[in-house]
Amino acid sequence: MVTSTVIWLTFLATHALAALDCDYESLPGGYLSTYARGSYGVKHATLEIAQARCLELGTDCGGVTRQSDGSGYTCRRGTELVTYSREDSWLKRCTGGIFKVSSISPTSGS
Repeated sequence: MVTSTVIWLTFLATHALAALDCDYESLPGGYLSTYARGSYGVKHATLEIAQARCLELGTDCGGVTRQSDGSGYTCRRGTELVTYSREDSWLKRCTGGIFKVSSISPTSGS
């Protein structure tokens, strides 16, 4: 029954992702350290676009920081605010969960 197990786990994972609910907490006066994976040098024009990209990056993105020169918003991996008065950040907060399967072993007698 490995095939039916894989189908069931795929169903659970898909619905767990849909159930994940995220919003952003405003953290003025600082930045989140370290760019999210694949995001170094990538600036998004609006906060909404950057937040959407952060959601796509999943756990690799802890939030969004507005550049000090106002040139855009960047996705960041860090979740702790580093105080710097010229930047503002938004920390991603999610409730719910993601069902993750690392491996599937066939059961005997199936």
